[in-house]
Amino acid sequence: MFILQFPLFRSLAVLVAVTLYLLILFGSVSTELGPPNLFSHFDKFVHMTAWAILAAVSVLALRHRQACLIGAVLLFVSSGAVELVQAYIPGRTASYGDLLANALGIFLGGFLAWSYIWQRLTTHTQA
Repeated sequence: MFILQFPLFRSLAVLVAVTLYLLILFGSVSTELGPPNLFSHFDKFVHMTAWAILAAVSVLALRHRQACLIGAVLLFVSSGAVELVQAYIPGRTASYGDLLANALGIFLGGFLAWSYIWQRLTTHTQA
């Protein structure tokens, strides 16, 4: 059976997406937290990965193409708002590089999750 069709799965995906979003917001405005400097531009990798996971889980929760596109735009706008807010938090800085990493993560996570759903839907309908 195709697991994405179960209401419990969708509810769980929504819960995970909201939790991830709140964790990203908390980490973004916290002056105590920050990624370690494991290599050059590691923080950009963390930005991209966090927003990619959030976008992927959001796609799994939303499932419909139009809702996913609107969700991706809202995630991007939200990530831009977070960057703007960081400009006013002591010890934090706003960065176009971070915004670009967020956008790349949103695109990649959303694309990969949508590709997975599309593949599962076409395989499921052919079976």
